[in-house]
Amino acid sequence: MKAFFLLIFFALMAPIWAINMEREILRDGSEVSIDSPFASLPAGGFFPIRITIKNESSKEMKWDFDFKAHYGDYRGYGYRSGEKKDAPIQSGSLLTCPTKETRSFDLLIPIQQYALQSMGERVVSITGKSKTHQAELFGVFQKETSNFTVLFSKELLSDHHSEIEDAFESSSVDRGNSHRYGYYSSHALSFNELDPAFFSEDWRAYCGYEGLVLTRKEYEKLSPGVLVALDQWVRSGGVFVVVSDSETVIPEFQKGAIQHGLGMKAFFLSGIDHEIFDPNQISALFRKKTRLADQLGRQYKNNDWVVGFALGERNFSKGLLLFALIIFAIVVGPINLYLFANRHRRHRLFITTPIISIVTSLLLVSFIMLRDGFGGDGARAVAIEVGGPNDKSTVILQEQFVRTGIILSSDFGLDGNSVLFTPSPKATDLNLSDSVSSLGNYRLEFEKNDDGWEIEGNIFQSRSETAQFLKSVVPSREHLALISGREEVPQVTSSFSYSLRNVFFTDSEGGIWQVDEIGSGASATMSKTNLGSRREAIAKFTGRFSKSNREVMERLLARPNSFVALADDAPTIATHDSIDWQLTPTIITGLLSQPNL
Repeated sequence: MKAFFLLIFFALMAPIWAINMEREILRDGSEVSIDSPFASLPAGGFFPIRITIKNESSKEMKWDFDFKAHYGDYRGYGYRSGEKKDAPIQSGSLLTCPTKETRSFDLLIPIQQYALQSMGERVVSITGKSKTHQAELFGVFQKETSNFTVLFSKELLSDHHSEIEDAFESSSVDRGNSHRYGYYSSHALSFNELDPAFFSEDWRAYCGYEGLVLTRKEYEKLSPGVLVALDQWVRSGGVFVVVSDSETVIPEFQKGAIQHGLGMKAFFLSGIDHEIFDPNQISALFRKKTRLADQLGRQYKNNDWVVGFALGERNFSKGLLLFALIIFAIVVGPINLYLFANRHRRHRLFITTPIISIVTSLLLVSFIMLRDGFGGDGARAVAIEVGGPNDKSTVILQEQFVRTGIILSSDFGLDGNSVLFTPSPKATDLNLSDSVSSLGNYRLEFEKNDDGWEIEGNIFQSRSETAQFLKSVVPSREHLALISGREEVPQVTSSFSYSLRNVFFTDSEGGIWQVDEIGSGASATMSKTNLGSRREAIAKFTGRFSKSNREVMERLLARPNSFVALADDAPTIATHDSIDWQLTPTIITGLLSQPNL
């Protein structure tokens, strides 16, 4: 009976926990609270939270927090349809607050991507235990699965909620791919009441969301650190929209939408003296944008993860295994009984049977070692988008496919600038994950270190095929610049630490120029060429990417004053140390730095 009333209590409280702050007030007046700027859980990547500790006690306060992201709801505490589900991702953090001080900690909770076909609830549960006081805090962020999430501001929602919802539901944002892949989702977007003062200064906090829509007033409340993080998020693929009641365009925006790195920025007018607010302008931006859900699942499951074909096909050798079992059965059975341990020497069965089993096992293990080897093979498709003259950061986009042999340890590291996504796998003989439900059974534990994350789990397993999709934003001053803009024939200089080849430049009038190679720190004079030459040189490398990223790069190549090049030794995002990667030319894109005329 007690369990029944607890279940009813949690059922009533869970919707409140999904959007409200969790707070614990201790006897001495100290407080610990948990909040997040976004009520909706992202499709993958990280979920940002803020933990505030107000220490009114006479000694230092330490809190040990444990975070778990799992499917199902809190009422079942990890159960779904009667089946217990382990938390696929776990992480933790130890926070310290000196006496008589108040400190806030912005944390990122690693999130496993949404179930791509099964609609249900996702839960992030937060458990805090004080190591210095007798206190505990428990919080839950719970949300229905949404495979497409656009974050809208509170002000816009208050005035235009129904119009925004109608615009997205009537557009092809969600339904176009729904028919193609044979499913339908009513959760096309997620509405959030956003507080700009609470936004994270880490671009990874936004990486699981498709877009962000703010009013100009809210935009102007953002701190410089938040603006930098949002700009990096857009350059890595996000869509950032500002709705303004003033015609004065915000710097780095322009009226309408512009391509900004891998993503887009848009500036729309609204108000009495200007065009009426039209949510269809916003929804139109997402019609050509591939949802993260498709990148993480359906493109891979529908054989559009092109880089996977680079390794060829490998099966499980069922026929050979069956043959080995038949030989083993013949040897351990008739031959053993009638030759090694006949009726006059049956006692030898206690010796011959184990020996035959051990020898057979050693032969099979030796065969697997010779056939598959240790570690694994991997193929990657890598693109780097460098920032402009005032942007000292570089975006790395990486798709990779891995086929492993014998892996002695599945643990790996990920640097603190990167985000890891694990696409739902397609069914193969070497795939050890749950391909039927699309949920996957990846279980990961993230531990923070000085360089990023140490990750324990089962992504990299022996004799398996898996794929990873990674993004990273790293500090960098490398760029390609025009030496002078006055000559008709452009001259460029490189500050990259590696050589570039097949370098193409598109000028402001759409003309295309080329140079075969530019060494590190070298300069070169370009010659006139055409679109066909560029397409022939670059197409087979852009073709290694999945459809969505391939389309993005095609848009990048069309930008005026931009360049594209190939590099053989450009930096990549490191994952498992034992993978032997194929040599993969990296595609480098960006805007050319212009001389001061």
